[in-house]
Amino acid sequence: MVMRIASVDKDQYDKCKELGLWGDENFSINSWKVGDLLVFKGKNTIRGIAKVVGKAFKDDLIIWDNGFYPNRIKIEIVKEFNSEEGKEAFELYRDSMIAVYGNKYGWVVLNKLPIDSEIEKKLNTL
Repeated sequence: MVMRIASVDKDQYDKCKELGLWGDENFSINSWKVGDLLVFKGKNTIRGIAKVVGKAFKDDLIIWDNGFYPNRIKIEIVKEFNSEEGKEAFELYRDSMIAVYGNKYGWVVLNKLPIDSEIEKKLNTL
């Protein structure tokens, strides 16, 4: 099991939650496995954590209003954060990412790479 981070706005998060679905432009989603975790990061907040519950597939149906993401995978939200919890979780996430990757940790998020296991452990305690 690995954990990845995805940057989303509230509308994107709500759509993912409603449909139980994550979409991406990248083919790397094909390597994701059932049980992997995806942390939904917003601006200065963590919105929730989802677990992968199915295999990756392709679909041409346009779902999200911010782009076309044909590579998809079924997810289930396993943890949601209220406003205060989300801020606290974000601070833990940000500080941990900087400690491991430095100030330019955004490439890990942008490419949905598995995060360091120590950061994963911290986020799993939330």
